[in-house]
Amino acid sequence: MMSIKSVEDLHVRLREELETRDISAAEAARRAEEKNANRMREVLNGRQRLSAELLGKLVLTCDIDSHYVLTGERNAHAITIDHVKAAFAMVSDAEAQLPEGQYLTSEQRVGAICSLLKTAQAVGQIPDASAAVAVLMALN
Repeated sequence: MMSIKSVEDLHVRLREELETRDISAAEAARRAEEKNANRMREVLNGRQRLSAELLGKLVLTCDIDSHYVLTGERNAHAITIDHVKAAFAMVSDAEAQLPEGQYLTSEQRVGAICSLLKTAQAVGQIPDASAAVAVLMALN
């Protein structure tokens, strides 16, 4: 379980990750297609909360270590950009196999992607496509 202190420091660790990659707040906002560049500065200064959506976009576009940002711990089985891309693709492919007229909500899609990434983190590799189907079936 994540401590309150850990949550309070999300912005600090996010700023560290961006600095490590020599990415400015403005550049991170541009890469994440953030309409309000000031929002990124507000997040990095701790005046606005880091949303899961923004964190996901930054993982995809800036290759930051989401596990470190979320927990403050480096992990031997860190989630890579390739893991995130594979999980997105697997969920998208599995969603396409749903019966006609049945779609996932944004929350269900994010939940499915997170489930696959947690599995990848635990085993060190992204699970196969059948895992995405299993995750979607569990959502219903």
